[in-house]
Amino acid sequence: MTIHPPRPSLLASLAGGLVLCLPLSPRLLAGAAEPVTVTGRVEGRTPLIIGINTGEMPEGSAFPEWIQALGVNGARLRLSARPPEPGADAPSTETAFLKRARELRSGAAKETPGIWQYPENISASSLDALRREGIELLATITTPFSFHLLSPGGQTDWARAWEFWKAYYAQAYQLALRHQVCRYQLFNEPDHKASMKLSQEEYSARLRIGTDAIQAALADASRDSGKTLPPLISAPCTASIKAFLSRGLPDTRDPLVGWGELTMRDRHVRLDGRNDPA
Repeated sequence: MTIHPPRPSLLASLAGGLVLCLPLSPRLLAGAAEPVTVTGRVEGRTPLIIGINTGEMPEGSAFPEWIQALGVNGARLRLSARPPEPGADAPSTETAFLKRARELRSGAAKETPGIWQYPENISASSLDALRREGIELLATITTPFSFHLLSPGGQTDWARAWEFWKAYYAQAYQLALRHQVCRYQLFNEPDHKASMKLSQEEYSARLRIGTDAIQAALADASRDSGKTLPPLISAPCTASIKAFLSRGLPDTRDPLVGWGELTMRDRHVRLDGRNDPA
């Protein structure tokens, strides 16, 4: 998988890119003029995309107009993938998994609409309106903690991995094909206290398998649409360092390897466990 380095949340980018806090002198507060000197020295670079988290965008929503009024050029979609439990015919080996993946990819335009549909709180028309205005969309797709990809012994459960891969592939393919969504995240705040049921091993497996699915989906959407749709997969946002203060206990899942360090360490790990930066 290939994942861009950890980054602050879009809300943090919004604050960092638009707000400049300067001390106000008594003269300025009193209404007196203050000299301002403009130099050619670059103090910092504003992010190319400054956006916000989105809420609900059902049919007829005014959210696209609200985004325009804010003057931002990015929005993060909060989506979910809920893979079903594997059936009796689910692949049990990596070879069988890859065979199923090839079959789905060869008929993606026909098969994926039956796997993923728009959620009730987000409509196709709202996404179309955002894209017409040049708003870049970042799709954050999460799966419930209860859906494990690893066996108790830590090996990949290929039947469950297939259902997970298929869910992410179908959603990414449809979003890319219909709305040219190229930016994705597979998780939000794995270091938050609300994510305590997620082990680092499961987190790494989700990134490895989900990233593979998204990369395949964008390649196939590019093929089927004739458009260039490069996969841009961001590391998950991290929580505040204060996330565990109210709990009163530290995060015991990362005593040796931090979450950002883990993401960077495993960002090139492929489905079969090989580390391949290509």
